[in-house]
Amino acid sequence: MITTVTTLRRLAAAAVIAALAATITVAPAHAGIVTVADAGYSMRPLGTAPRLDAEPVPFGSFAASRGPTSSGSQRTVQPMLTPEEDALRAACAQHADVAGTRTGWLSDRFQQCVRKRSGGVVIRDDNGQPAGELRFLLWVLARASSSSRQVTYTVRIEDITVSTIPPNVIDWPNQRIALSWRGCAGVADLACTTTNRDATIQSWFTDPEYRFTMSSPNGTGALPDLTVPADLFLDIRLGALPIRPTTLGDVAESKPRFDTGRRMSPANGAVFPDFMPTYSLSLTDPSVDDSARHIHDALNHPERTFPSFIGKSVPNELHRLVDETLQSVNRAQSIATCADIWGSWSETQPQCDEFPFASTREGSLTQTQFYGTHDRYSARLIHDNDNETAGSRLGTLYGQSRIIDGDAFKVRIDP
Repeated sequence: MITTVTTLRRLAAAAVIAALAATITVAPAHAGIVTVADAGYSMRPLGTAPRLDAEPVPFGSFAASRGPTSSGSQRTVQPMLTPEEDALRAACAQHADVAGTRTGWLSDRFQQCVRKRSGGVVIRDDNGQPAGELRFLLWVLARASSSSRQVTYTVRIEDITVSTIPPNVIDWPNQRIALSWRGCAGVADLACTTTNRDATIQSWFTDPEYRFTMSSPNGTGALPDLTVPADLFLDIRLGALPIRPTTLGDVAESKPRFDTGRRMSPANGAVFPDFMPTYSLSLTDPSVDDSARHIHDALNHPERTFPSFIGKSVPNELHRLVDETLQSVNRAQSIATCADIWGSWSETQPQCDEFPFASTREGSLTQTQFYGTHDRYSARLIHDNDNETAGSRLGTLYGQSRIIDGDAFKVRIDP
């Protein structure tokens, strides 16, 4: 009976090895990079699984199985996340599909999150034979400053699981996970604190976090707003000899921008420009319902707006314009349209509202300069308080979302 069980176990192990070998694609030998297709076997955690098993075991359980003297199962007290990081982490978990991509999830112009589980990396020995797998959950929490040219990154490795294919024996606590970011060192107008960490699995288990900052000195960058774009890429190197190291490239990417924006307070700041803010008004908000109705008609019923012509359309993706002279030109064009349609209105105190806004490149006249289009706007008389309230909210959006000259934003009208 014992011999039969032993034989069955050996046959099962051989089958696992053969299945893994059939799904592995190996890069040229000098690259040391291995990619893995889905092997199809169970990856469920086994809290009390034996040390030598083809299925994953939580690293804490593996370390505890080495005996009561093992330090691998003991955690140190971890630095607490800030309340903002806690909130970002919780929100990120609710957007798992997007957060699991290379560029992650942007909650707004100032926060980025990557929450990504490794794809079951096969660790190969020096003879090229499958030996086991290492899995973990990668977190990258990035927060751009609205008042300084700096971005702070918090990087964590959690939920480490290991699996060993019999008859291999792997010293998992002393295998290594190395994280390194490309795109800062040697790049003009950028500076970073230590962006890399190379540590044993045991070290990651007891201390799963490290932090670094990326900054751009004040006074540097391209005119007119001293902008400095950045593009960071994360590479992960797994394993240490006698296990052949494996490199996973471009696991995560972060693209902040630093600027000293004109008509921006504070002047210096940083954002993730790939997030497009939205300016929204409601048709049922009595303080801005005139403005909301005007924009709604311009976007959905341009035939109700002036100037009027067949086939008219009005854009709802706009780009900020900070040049006050050009803004004045837009206002003058819109006022001329209002006067042409309604004549003089000075006695009743309405105001000539315009959409797209005078403070955008799509404004009534500058749209021709920037895009070669004509008359794709609407001008309408509305109550002065309504118009001023809506304009104040637009200015708030510009400041709170750090929308500098040329930055895009969308317009949405809610019920």
